[in-house]
Amino acid sequence: MKKSLIYIFIIVGAIFLIFGAIYSIQPRAERAAMKDAIYIDNGKLDKANEGKLVILAGRLEAELPFTDPDTKVKIPYLTAIRTVYEFVEAKNKDEYTWKEVDIEGNRENNGVNLEGFTTTTLVAPVRIGDYNIDPRIFSTTFARDDWEKIDEDYLVDCELYLFKSRYDGKTYLSEIEGIHDTYNKYEGEKWAKELGKKKCRYKVYKEIGPYEFTVFGVQKGNWLMKRNDIDMLSEEEGILSAKEFIKRAVTWRKIIGAIAAVLGIALIGFATYHIILEKKYPDIY
Repeated sequence: MKKSLIYIFIIVGAIFLIFGAIYSIQPRAERAAMKDAIYIDNGKLDKANEGKLVILAGRLEAELPFTDPDTKVKIPYLTAIRTVYEFVEAKNKDEYTWKEVDIEGNRENNGVNLEGFTTTTLVAPVRIGDYNIDPRIFSTTFARDDWEKIDEDYLVDCELYLFKSRYDGKTYLSEIEGIHDTYNKYEGEKWAKELGKKKCRYKVYKEIGPYEFTVFGVQKGNWLMKRNDIDMLSEEEGILSAKEFIKRAVTWRKIIGAIAAVLGIALIGFATYHIILEKKYPDIY
């Protein structure tokens, strides 16, 4: 193995190890901030809690179906991930293909309910008791199921073309009429006029209510807003005590930190092993 590659393994491994250690230790400060949060399980709004951290547990009321503002599709689920693809030129001349729109350049609003026909997480308007809930709080609610059968009732105001791809079997809504994705690349100038047009598909959170959640944020008026400076999970399914919610919120960070640290140790160990082999068998290396 080349020395430059060994050094790269060591550097990357060290980065993972340091990140894992910091990510595991940091929750102590955030747990200290969370332990002073006001716990509410009756949904009652108290103006005395204005600007304070609140852990709110209760039955969630969602306005369903809600409308995707860009496609006008009515969505009967709590959350959905709309993945958007753009029709672009392929590497070869006169070939065209679909490319997923990269959200990395647009992290505004935590990627939730973004404006424009782009990849985003869509969250229904929700309340718990007297509180409106910031949709960003539900950005981690896992929309994992493909929305395969979209009823016509949900497409009344939608002007996109519905089709099931013959290439990957998924259901799409497209700005291009008569395209069925029989293959990954399209050849010929006839497709040039379609450049820049888009299609999308949805993954949804298919759990059917009633929904019960425990959420965490800062009270602003009658809203519970996401606290961006505390890097913890902002929601957990189920009605939890304050102690149990904080424990779960911290645990996921410890798990991620541990995984990163183990990966870092493995990379450094792998590089060290090859350094030993190089010294022991210089003729081979």
